[in-house]
Amino acid sequence: MSRFFSPEQVAFLKENFKKYPISVLTEEFNKAFSTCKTREQIRKKCSKMGMSSYPNYTPEQVDFLRNNFDKSTFDELAIQFNERFNQKRTANALMQFCEKHGMVKKMTYTKEQLEFIYNNGKMDRIELCKKFNERFGTNLSHWSILWLCKRQEVRREFLYKTHGNKGEVYSTYGGIRILEKRRIYEEHFGKVENDEMVLCLDGNEDNLSPDNLVKIKRRERFLMLEFNLAASREMTLAAVAIAKLRHKIIQLSQKT
Repeated sequence: MSRFFSPEQVAFLKENFKKYPISVLTEEFNKAFSTCKTREQIRKKCSKMGMSSYPNYTPEQVDFLRNNFDKSTFDELAIQFNERFNQKRTANALMQFCEKHGMVKKMTYTKEQLEFIYNNGKMDRIELCKKFNERFGTNLSHWSILWLCKRQEVRREFLYKTHGNKGEVYSTYGGIRILEKRRIYEEHFGKVENDEMVLCLDGNEDNLSPDNLVKIKRRERFLMLEFNLAASREMTLAAVAIAKLRHKIIQLSQKT
């Protein structure tokens, strides 16, 4: 893959970098010259030529956004914007630009609408937007619902669960992946620190009942490796107690 740019290619970038986001500019560049440049190569080349990788907007485009940002959804605004200025801006790009420059929709919500968000906030945001619009006859985009939930601190439910290499159950929501047994323990008994971990007493990683979980220090876990933790719940409880005692003895001996 050549890292060099011909004069024709440089001219293409200068002519089009204001029209498209870097990802779209990369696609158009590769189509025009039958190359396979990466997004990062195009971004670096534009940067070396003094061209910002952040999409630029002409004064006319900014005026258009300022006059129309609160008259439709950002999905509709993106279609209107791209048709008028022959661009390929996404709804998300326009929304971020508008918010950065103080073009924020002044939305007011009734008590009933806010209660609906709270009662259904664990749903996927696109599905929540659809049900919200059906219920109240509105035309909000899912971005509006997303930011409303964020402002109101409405958290989404765990979307799906997976198993790790050692059989542990992980829950994933909002792009965050955490151990399910840790989440359940913290929900019932309090925070688990970074130097601590949660064990399933019966050795069954699918048994996430709160009374089957115990919190120990990671150092204590190493002291338990000589025991057969999967033997029984009673054996694990005994191993935990012995490991805690041995860890305490080691700490005291280090102080003397």
